[in-house]
Amino acid sequence: MIEKKFAIALSEKSGEDAAKEISLKIKSVFPRAVKYVIVFFTPHYQAHNIAKTLQFTLNPEGLFGITSPLLIFEGRLIEKGIIAWAINKREARLKGAVLKESPGQLDSWLGNTLKEFKGKKKNLLSLFSGQGQRLQCLKELNSATAQGLDIIGAGYIKKGTATYLQIANAASEGALNIISKGLNINAFRLEGYLPLGKPFVITKILGKSEIIAEINAEPAINIYRHYLQEKFETFKNKRLFLYYPLGIEENGKTRLVSIRDYLEDGSLVCTGTVKEGDSAQILLLHPDSFLESLKKELNAMGKSSEGVAFMINSLIRKKILTPAAAEEELRWVRKYLSEQFLFLGIYADYSFLADKKNKEIEIEAASSLMTLWT
Repeated sequence: MIEKKFAIALSEKSGEDAAKEISLKIKSVFPRAVKYVIVFFTPHYQAHNIAKTLQFTLNPEGLFGITSPLLIFEGRLIEKGIIAWAINKREARLKGAVLKESPGQLDSWLGNTLKEFKGKKKNLLSLFSGQGQRLQCLKELNSATAQGLDIIGAGYIKKGTATYLQIANAASEGALNIISKGLNINAFRLEGYLPLGKPFVITKILGKSEIIAEINAEPAINIYRHYLQEKFETFKNKRLFLYYPLGIEENGKTRLVSIRDYLEDGSLVCTGTVKEGDSAQILLLHPDSFLESLKKELNAMGKSSEGVAFMINSLIRKKILTPAAAEEELRWVRKYLSEQFLFLGIYADYSFLADKKNKEIEIEAASSLMTLWT
């Protein structure tokens, strides 16, 4: 009999009953012992109660978790529920911490923890709650990328999204960081947009790359005025920028930059990695290309053994799609994945991963990030 390495469980019950149900489901797969459990839950539940129940029932070596406004379970969109992900791979080792999103905290923890995790293949999953200095944390992750650490993660822009790590049945707010070794993780973006019109050049950015001041040496907002013409004022007043992200062309790939708002001087407030001199285009949603990119990536990887597909889906993309289309996409993802893969995920304001070639963190808000764990 082949020994299972992973298990996932969902409960949509209320209160402590949900935590009890997922505990029993995981226990039915791993009756003897569970090494690590990562929990994802909607804001309807108390982190303290979840931690207490899972610790008592499963008693794992490590218990980690995060709230998310929406969850994904085997091709379903979950608006209320708890998902437990158990990792029982013999070679796997995980260590996590909830850190305040303030300068130096992440850098210091990574430095100390990496000394314990010797060897080449190490991964970091970072989930930012929106409590602190996100850009500073991302800058510190850039340093870790330069040291060869494979990094994936997600975050929220609005404050109030709590993360927790099990420490004596206590829940803590901050950024959840989990370093792992003994797990193979492949990550790739799922595209889902088509370019509109001719490329243009981002000629001026302000601050730490979150404000695009000029495009083609003009106020950045004018690029939308050029394409929308008589519809521009309505578009601007209703702040519909999220529906038309920018695509940055680099090394034959398109990197998405989402426009959150505009300033009175015509600057655009964005989420994503952007630099002066970048060539870009306005993008339109195209669901068919989303599925095509998934099939392409899966075919390139070939057949895999047992694993888990963990998806960080875009809250912006869900907002653009109709509710029916958003759920339909998830069903198609489940269909294309191997039967040997379990499928779960969360929704976030943005996701990021390490660009190994440029040795920096790439952030995107309008695309989906798929990660395959074996």
